[in-house]
Amino acid sequence: MPLVGELLKNDLEPIWAEFNIRPNAVDGAILGLCAQHTHYPVSPDTAAHDFQLALEGELTRTQVFLDKIEHAVSIILENVKTDFKTLLEKPDMVSYSIIMAFSKEWLYKDIIASIFRFINFNVAIARSLFNDFVHLLPRKTTPTLPEWSVFEAKFPFLSCNILENHLKSALEIEKKLLDELDISSCSDATSLITSIDEDNDVHFLKALEIINKIELPNQRVLISAVRNSPKCTRAFFQSGHSLETILYGDEFRGNILHYLARGISSSFSIRCFEEIIETCKKDLLFLNAKNITKDAFDRIPLHYAAIKGNLKCVQYLLKLDKSLDSINAVDIFGLTPLALAATHGHHTVVRELLAFTKNHLHASFISALRISCIVKNMPCVEALLDFGPALEQTDSLGDTLAHFVVRLGQPDLVVMFLKTTIDWKGCNAAGQSPLICASIDGHVEIVKLLLDSNKIDVGVQDRSGLSAHEHAILRGEIKVANLFDCHISAYPNEPDVKFPESDRAMVVPYGSDALNAESLVQIYFGTLDERVECVPVDIRDANVMSSNAMPILKIWLQSSLTVSPPFIVIPLPTKSSLLFPIEFRVADVKDVVVHFEMMDLSVSKECTKQGKLIAEAQTCLMAPKIPMWLEKTVTCGHLALPLLSRSIGSSDCIRNIGVLQMDIVLATPAVLDYPADLEDACDVSISANRQWSSFGTKIVGHRGLGKNFVPADGKFFLQCGENTILSMVKAGEFGAEYVEFDVQLTKDNVPVIYHNFITTEGGIDAPLNALTLEKFLKMHSIVSKQHKRSVSLDDSHMPVYYPLTPPLGRMYPNSYGSIQSPFPTLDAAFKETPQSIGFNIEVKYPTIEESELFDLNHPDINLFCDQILRTVFAYADSSRNIYFSSFHPEICLLLCKKQTKYPVFFLTVGGMEKMCDKRLNSLWNAILFAKRCGCVGIVTEVSPLLLAPRIISTVRRTGLVLFTYGSKNNSVDQCKIQSAYGIDGIIMDKVHHVVVGLGRP
Repeated sequence: MPLVGELLKNDLEPIWAEFNIRPNAVDGAILGLCAQHTHYPVSPDTAAHDFQLALEGELTRTQVFLDKIEHAVSIILENVKTDFKTLLEKPDMVSYSIIMAFSKEWLYKDIIASIFRFINFNVAIARSLFNDFVHLLPRKTTPTLPEWSVFEAKFPFLSCNILENHLKSALEIEKKLLDELDISSCSDATSLITSIDEDNDVHFLKALEIINKIELPNQRVLISAVRNSPKCTRAFFQSGHSLETILYGDEFRGNILHYLARGISSSFSIRCFEEIIETCKKDLLFLNAKNITKDAFDRIPLHYAAIKGNLKCVQYLLKLDKSLDSINAVDIFGLTPLALAATHGHHTVVRELLAFTKNHLHASFISALRISCIVKNMPCVEALLDFGPALEQTDSLGDTLAHFVVRLGQPDLVVMFLKTTIDWKGCNAAGQSPLICASIDGHVEIVKLLLDSNKIDVGVQDRSGLSAHEHAILRGEIKVANLFDCHISAYPNEPDVKFPESDRAMVVPYGSDALNAESLVQIYFGTLDERVECVPVDIRDANVMSSNAMPILKIWLQSSLTVSPPFIVIPLPTKSSLLFPIEFRVADVKDVVVHFEMMDLSVSKECTKQGKLIAEAQTCLMAPKIPMWLEKTVTCGHLALPLLSRSIGSSDCIRNIGVLQMDIVLATPAVLDYPADLEDACDVSISANRQWSSFGTKIVGHRGLGKNFVPADGKFFLQCGENTILSMVKAGEFGAEYVEFDVQLTKDNVPVIYHNFITTEGGIDAPLNALTLEKFLKMHSIVSKQHKRSVSLDDSHMPVYYPLTPPLGRMYPNSYGSIQSPFPTLDAAFKETPQSIGFNIEVKYPTIEESELFDLNHPDINLFCDQILRTVFAYADSSRNIYFSSFHPEICLLLCKKQTKYPVFFLTVGGMEKMCDKRLNSLWNAILFAKRCGCVGIVTEVSPLLLAPRIISTVRRTGLVLFTYGSKNNSVDQCKIQSAYGIDGIIMDKVHHVVVGLGRP
């Protein structure tokens, strides 16, 4: 997969696969924007220009393809309407019977529904690419990238259904034909139909003679009538009728050979072919690909025989034209019979067509091979590879078959292609080799196959300057990265070219998008928990929608005063959770109802564009929800809404046809104690000039002077109690610019400084949020106080002695062997710590895993943030530097939206652990989330960056500040490596040791 623009899951027909917008088309612009100083990074303006050209190129390619489709479908629909109108003007029983028979096979609705899905699929890709790139641009830049509306104006398919008018008129005529046509019985017509059904040519000729006298029906109707009757077919053409006559009722405008090639009954088709060949030998000599009638899709009968997979039919058709013209004939989609046979997985037909071409390279060989791989038909792939022509063709983006195959993620396919002669070292236009593509996608087995094959270049770098190993780390694919251990050498401790001062400095604006009087609503369709299989729109009644339905989901809002027009439309079916939310703002969350309407655009409702209402659901924003983090919530949570459908002709009969599932996140305005605090928190006029300035590497003390831990060598050393005032003061004295500490709420909602969710100091394990402030402050060390010798002690007062060092593998904060101090409240930290020491306030709110592991029950997330902000704005002095951080994505979102004064950092494990929330699983996902959320930067576990230190430059080029944490930061050498590569801040335990080692004053 490319870096940006995650492909949406969908049942996209393979026939359209070659024409999809390719997300990797914009990789060059993105990689140039993220390039290191040593690999020619481009300016935001240049990157925006490159991106616009790349995206417009893909949109143009898609629009040209859709224009061809629209032309063909418009012809098809006009043909359908013409046949309908003819029958309505001069009705007869035979024609009506034939039309009824064809109506069961009409494909125009299926085709339009397929195109509808194709359009929506590609609109989603294009919009995702655009949004991702916009968020990656550094803030406060004015790149030349136009608004999305400019793309919509230039490419019609982005904003409207190009086939809507055609479909609407055809549906109206079809309805009139099927519902209102009243045909009186005709005995002669009935006799003709009976003879055809019985395949009785004698009775057929007698009935035909009578029918011809009254001139009903016409020749086209008769050809349609005999299409599945071999004997009648022979009798019909023996009477001198032409094979080229277009069938009545066939919306594709094909002749009898087209129909028989795609016929429902293969046995009848073959027998009819035999009859036609015997009867029309002279005519068939002239029916080659150059002069045979083509249908609305520019297809000859061989195309349909290939689609059907009827080998005998293919063989008969190849006998009719022994040249290569038929086999190389392309339809309006550029597909040949070979490509269509591969699309539908007919490997015997594929081998027959390849054998017919002998040593000639087939016109669509590569397309056929690609499609066979997409549909995972191994026999077809094997047949095509056995043919053995040159496989070195590239597409317009420079992708070879090797790039294409590894992106599919099928190890079996890669094994087959590794046996061929294709080049596995070649790079595409973005400089990416197949190995880089496989590493980005996290295909462990494929990367292992490539590394073991000795056909690749491990060290090749793409336009960003990153290798396959570095890309795997950036994407959080640590298992992939570990495969490179035996294939690459260690990275140097310093970059090859030292960074100029302009690249070392970081100035990041923030705080321009805070909430004032309104609330932010985010709707994630599906769920954020990747462990749960959740279908966002689960239709459980199969009778609700036909296979050719074009369903959409419309969303609109209603309050006591206003009703908004539908402002969000989502194509369906949506079978997988959407990574990014639908977002809007409302004035009062208590006075808003969100309506969801599922519509079918394939069925006009009263000749309007609205379509047919299938089902609906609605919810109040403040309705009870299933807690996402086991919290006591009213603002955020999971909703499973029943999709209700009204029975036809009844307004009272309502049934449940499915479920609409979503996670809802509400960010409400900050609730502070004093108006002045609120004004200070959300003053947009001031926030416009707020920015984070970073020059050099900042030193941050972890939990003050460092967390309390058991030494690896078992040797105890004296430590200050973590997250205590003493620890913070000492960290500042030893050279830390900031101290990091963890803030939670007690049972009575008072912010206190404590790391673990579970406390042990009271003698039992108890959640911190189950303790009142009074109990929290009374928590004493498990080391007993000394008693006076003169006190007489009974058994209940006998002192309990504990060892000086903790039991093996266990360490309680601020306890065993540490210099113990009381656990402080947040306001005490502001009062008792010098203003010169900056605060990194890590807001501790449990993620999904932590909530379940510790069985926590926290207060509502908005209340949680408001309580902490109250204390910060009440006690923080303007001279103290402060920033927030959190592992919890929604905490970061709320802190960014509730105030503009203090910057926010997003904490991530950087892929070192796999979490159920994908936003936490890689540096790249952290970058995308932080940019969307409005964070100043990210704080990552240091291990990924030490595995590939050049990623530091890549992250910073996106306009984000980068800090690290982790035990490896206690090593002076590791800190020097990070500093040399341009890290903005290091969070550490051994502050004095590292400060001295770095030579800081």
